[in-house]
This record gives sequence, C-alpha cells and structure tokens, in this order.
Amino acid sequence: MNRISMVLATILCCFSVIFAQSGTTGPLTWSITDGTLTISGAGAMPDYSQSFYAIPRPPWMNYANLFSRVVIGDSVTMIGVDAFSRLENLTSIVIPNSVTTIGDMAFSGCRNLVELTIPNSVITIGIYTFAFTGLTEVIIPNSVKTIGNNAFLYSTDLTSLTIGNSVTTIGNRAFRNCTGLTEVIIPNSVITIGNSAFSGCTNLTSLTIGNSVTTIGSQAFAGCIGLTEVVIPNSVTTIESAAFNRTGLMTITIPSSVTMMGNAFGGNPALMSINVDIENVAYSSENGVLFNKAKDRLVTYPAGKRGVYTIPNSVTTIGNLAFGGCRFNRGCYTKFSDEYWH
Repeated sequence: MNRISMVLATILCCFSVIFAQSGTTGPLTWSITDGTLTISGAGAMPDYSQSFYAIPRPPWMNYANLFSRVVIGDSVTMIGVDAFSRLENLTSIVIPNSVTTIGDMAFSGCRNLVELTIPNSVITIGIYTFAFTGLTEVIIPNSVKTIGNNAFLYSTDLTSLTIGNSVTTIGNRAFRNCTGLTEVIIPNSVITIGNSAFSGCTNLTSLTIGNSVTTIGSQAFAGCIGLTEVVIPNSVTTIESAAFNRTGLMTITIPSSVTMMGNAFGGNPALMSINVDIENVAYSSENGVLFNKAKDRLVTYPAGKRGVYTIPNSVTTIGNLAFGGCRFNRGCYTKFSDEYWH
C-alpha cells in the first residue's frame, strides 16, 4: 500500500469512528439518536472496566457528550459492571423489568443522575452501584435482597429512602455520608446492617430498626450527630464496636437478646445513661454505666455523665476506650484506687 492509500485509509477509519454511533456489545446492540442511548437485544450486558489501562470499555463512552438519556430494552437481564459510571451528562435512565442485577459501579459518579426507578425484578444492587450520584429519592423494591457495599456512598443529595421488605443485608458503607437523609426505616426483613452502613449521615434524626436485625456492624451509625434516640429490637444479638459512636444519643437501652458488644456507644458527649434489660445474660448496668453481667469488667462509661465516679471494687478489667468519650466532657472524672483520671 502506497503512502496516499495509507493516508486515505486512516482518514476513512477516523471518520467511521466519529460517525459510528451504533454497534454491538456482547449479545446486545446499541445506538445513539437525538440525545438518547438505546440498548436492545436479549441477555446480559457484559462487564466493563473504566480503568484507563483496561479493556473492554463500554463502546458508548466515546460518545458520552452526545446523550443524556439511556433506554434499556425489555429483554436485557443484567446491567454490566462500570456500564455507565462517571457519565457526567446522564440525567435519566429507563431500566426494564427484565433486569435482575445492576452491576458494581454501574452508575457511580453520575452526579447529574437525579431520578431513577429500580424495577421490581432486580434482586441485587452491586458494589458502588449508585455511589456519588445526584439521586434525591430512592425506592428499593421488594424484589431486592442485597444492597452491596458502598452502593449509595456519598450520594449527598439523597433525601428520601425506602428499603423494600425483602432486603436481608445492607452492605458495608452502603449509605455512608448520605448527608441529606433525615429518616431511615429498616424493614423487618433485614438481618445484617453492615459496618459504617449509615455512618456520617449527619442529618439523620429518625431511625427505626426492624425486629429481625441480629447484627449491627462496627460504626454502622457513627457520626449521626442528629440521632438523639433509637430503639434496639430484641432480635439483636451483636452490636459491634463504635456502632453508635459520635451520635446525639442521650440514653440507650440494651435488650436481653444482646450477647456480644464492643464499646458501641463511646464518644457520645450527650449520652447520660446506658441501661440493660435485667434478663440479659451477658451485660448489666448500674447507675447508667455499662458492665458485663458479673460486673468485673467496665465496658462503657457514658461521656455525658458529670462529676466524680468511683469504680466499683468488683471491677478487675476496664474495656478499651471505656472512658474515651470523657475527653469531650470536662466535668467527667473517675476515681479508682485513690487516683483521678481525666
């Protein structure tokens, strides 16, 4: 091939890329018309990677500035990993009832995506799926069983959340730093609330925990400074360390069901009293201070209590950070073996 032929071939190739606003991806076809990306066909969308060093990438990414709306056909069964992540122009998407899985990072970073309906066919919401989006209202349908780790991380515009009554697991950091949330109702289907699931939701003032929850993860509600009261249901057996650290709680009651608990309530400057159901076999309280059942281990001293506190003679062990919250409270002093701690 001579030099002129090579130049012409290169030009034709470039033009074909520029104007080829349609193509195939796995078993599906796609096209862009009048600002809408339409994906059709039957089957699962492939998984992609948005890494600059990885292949494949979603083919429509080359035309991201040409569409703001996505319509997915009625026979597509899965939205692939990274399928639409970081599409700054994306404002609207139609997901059909045929989709059962929304893949990891599928819409992460879509800051202008403010409205979306998750169909009642979806079973799984993946990791980082809607992280860093502009969603303002989310209704998770009753078909969904798992909300993945970081699923809605830093979706700070989210003000309304409905969790369907088939969800059993809320993943780690699923709603972390969703600062627009003021109310969360965790349905009775949920068994596990993951680590840091709602941490940093600073405007959360109303929390209802369903009566099937058995585990509240580490830092699950840490930093929810607007949360002043919560009822822990009698289904909970495990409350992990710092689960309610740095909240606005003033008093809390531990039900009889809890058998494993770290320093779950330390660092709460407003907390005055931790009470334990008398039938609890693992923990007890005295004057609002949390002990193990035998009262030979002091677990947590409420940081909101003021004045001098004399540790009972029965105590042989003081738990990690048991008095950690007292640094927030200049009136908190502790007497133990004739010494004062601040």
